[in-house]
Amino acid sequence: MLYVRHHEVINVGVWFADLIPCRSHLIEVCREMAYNFYPGMHAGGDAHGVLLMNSNGMDVVLTPTMLQFRATGGILDLYFLAGPKPMDVMNQLTSITGRPHMPPYWSLGLMQSK
Repeated sequence: MLYVRHHEVINVGVWFADLIPCRSHLIEVCREMAYNFYPGMHAGGDAHGVLLMNSNGMDVVLTPTMLQFRATGGILDLYFLAGPKPMDVMNQLTSITGRPHMPPYWSLGLMQSK
């Protein structure tokens, strides 16, 4: 979590260049997306979130009064998650990006070794 002091500016560069084959064809290639998510908390316990999904490189600039996304191109999927509670924001986020699957029990250390 980034915390911005009074006169501080944080600039984060994000790029994602992995290409994965789609539909098991080597000719057809899909580009994975990078998710930039900014959660915000208010003094009363209310929360909100901003999600930008884009497959191109981008810069994220965070100041005490502003959040700025600079993308180099592509399609911008911008979501504002209203909350109002932090758990509601996370439920809205995972409904967009996908919920995690339960891993196999053996990967959690529940195997019976003799």
